Amino acid sequence: MKLKSLFTIGYGQREYHSKQGLKKGNTIMISSQSTDNGCYGFFDVAIKYKAPFITIPSTGSVGEATVQEFDCCVDDNCLVLMPIKPMSLTNLYFIAGVLKLSKWRFSYGGRKVTPPRIEEMEIPE
Repeated sequence: MKLKSLFTIGYGQREYHSKQGLKKGNTIMISSQSTDNGCYGFFDVAIKYKAPFITIPSTGSVGEATVQEFDCCVDDNCLVLMPIKPMSLTNLYFIAGVLKLSKWRFSYGGRKVTPPRIEEMEIPE
């Protein structure tokens, strides 16, 4: 099954590319680091993404797919994979694991993780 049949895939929020000037608050901001599920910090911004879903850093820790279990914001250094239909956490973690095992495809110059490059990836059923 192809990823594009399971998820809508796009970049996170461009307005948070730079976090300068953002005030501390209660909303989780996900970015491209591989620790703490990509949590960059907590800011005073509106929540955009409703959990659960998957994020994949396209810079920094490229390909480190993580499942987001809390409503949050995601900056544009990550791809956001929102399930088209409700999906169990078990399935989301399985798919994130498959994606992590495939991160080698994106670890060299000119092959960044992009929506067109991953939407055709096959996920075992």
